[in-house]
Amino acid sequence: MIASMRVNELQTVLSMFKMPKLGKKQELIQRCTDLLRTPALQIQVANQVKILVGKNNSRAAPYSVPMRNCMPNGIIMNGNSGGYTGYRGGAPLLHQMQSSAIHQQARILRNFVPVPLPFYDWHKTVLEPMELPAIMSGVKTPCKQSFTFSLPREYFVNWSINSPLPRYEIQLRFFQVPENYASQELPDDFPLNCVARIEEQHVQLPALIPTNKPNVEPKRPSRPVDITQYCVNVRDPSRPMRLMVEWTGDKRAWAVAIYLVYRVTSEILRDRATGAAKSAASGDVTNNDRPSHRQEEHVTRDLIRARLGGGNDDDIAMAQLKISLLCPVRIT
Repeated sequence: MIASMRVNELQTVLSMFKMPKLGKKQELIQRCTDLLRTPALQIQVANQVKILVGKNNSRAAPYSVPMRNCMPNGIIMNGNSGGYTGYRGGAPLLHQMQSSAIHQQARILRNFVPVPLPFYDWHKTVLEPMELPAIMSGVKTPCKQSFTFSLPREYFVNWSINSPLPRYEIQLRFFQVPENYASQELPDDFPLNCVARIEEQHVQLPALIPTNKPNVEPKRPSRPVDITQYCVNVRDPSRPMRLMVEWTGDKRAWAVAIYLVYRVTSEILRDRATGAAKSAASGDVTNNDRPSHRQEEHVTRDLIRARLGGGNDDDIAMAQLKISLLCPVRIT
């Protein structure tokens, strides 16, 4: 396919990856095929070739080229140093490039640390954090990656969508990975135009946050995605499951991971914060002796007024007050 491209198309590909674009067509083909064989750039080069060729798809497929005239290019294009298989038109090779872009093995992010979520106890990592690589040229390009994972079904024998809390859930999380990442905690963040599918089922992601600002990239709320219903309700539970992620790639790198979590209630968190859970586990506190965490409304109101009064040195010096009716933990 690269050998069938025009000189200006070859120069466009080379300029995107900051490669010299002057020379004979054979030299340009050599540089492009070298880029295609570079593992770190293979996906981006294949996507750019696909885009450029697709813009001029009315052009006829190239003729079959005799072996004796194209041995060097054939060796590079087919990744075979022992011989040349020849062209069979542009479509089959394009299909191979698409398959390579979709199914190429992703890199596992070592020492990856996500932000812990208060209402979800981590129990097991189902899919290790996998990199959604950046586009080196910075040109926004549609990207795809597929992953396989195995569901720990022993936790979902009697699962129901209406199961009460606490319960086990399968959690899908996306993250933006900064350059020179050094194991700092990363919050949930979704790639641009992100789409996720599990076994061809479209996963419902958090809705885009509406904005009136022009030229602002649409963002989704920073929260995980419960994918339990997509994983449990499958036809063949014995085989590994497949996750397909599509997004618009740019210079930013992203990550995706799947976790088995235990979703707890606010009462459980409250008992943990006060130590009541440990006391109950050790047998020191009975149900009747469990400490009360509630107080009268007027007590809370008077305490807020006193702290905002500014009469003491330890009171709050407030210049501006913003009050939200949303729970800061659950965002509900």
